[in-house]
Amino acid sequence: MKSNSEQLAILRDNIQFGLYQGKETKASLSRKTGITRSTIYKILDGKVERVQAATVEKIADFFGTTCYIIQNESLESHYMESQYIGSPLSSIDGNKNPIAVPILTEHEFVLKGDHFISEMVTDYPLTYHFSQSKNVVAIQIGSSLSRYYTRGNLLIVDRSNRHVEHSSKLIVRDSHLCSISSEEPLELKDYFFGSILEERYCV
Repeated sequence: MKSNSEQLAILRDNIQFGLYQGKETKASLSRKTGITRSTIYKILDGKVERVQAATVEKIADFFGTTCYIIQNESLESHYMESQYIGSPLSSIDGNKNPIAVPILTEHEFVLKGDHFISEMVTDYPLTYHFSQSKNVVAIQIGSSLSRYYTRGNLLIVDRSNRHVEHSSKLIVRDSHLCSISSEEPLELKDYFFGSILEERYCV
């Protein structure tokens, strides 16, 4: 998982590339997303320390991508790759639908980590995530995961059995929730819960 400063730098680069590639302007980005021009200028000028999750979602939706990609990967690289397979990078109308994501505490997540999403969406607060996956939950970062992430933020986790490439793994090791890198192998007694898609800042 990249640091906050790294994510901000990637976000700035992606906004600039997306505007250039889509023949858009800062004014049109503001008008179509509802984000104030001053906020957009502050982000691009490096004058903010954090960007609200709702703002990141609007920017990602505008460029037809995900919050994870807009903060962690290069849109330009995705665009160059797409030229080889004959498909566009994205549409400003978006190419993914928002899915309802239940928000659980660390304790609730460990207790109900194997429950169906449909069972949890009526019992817990919800957030949304632009994704093609249908097995995504959010965890409010508490004492266990605060060793790796900012306490109080949300981790968006894909609980599919498959591991999402380049994403940190969420596991239980020695009775504690842990985050390990995508390259680190699981130990014999580890329990794999899912892949961490993003850390969503709650500010």
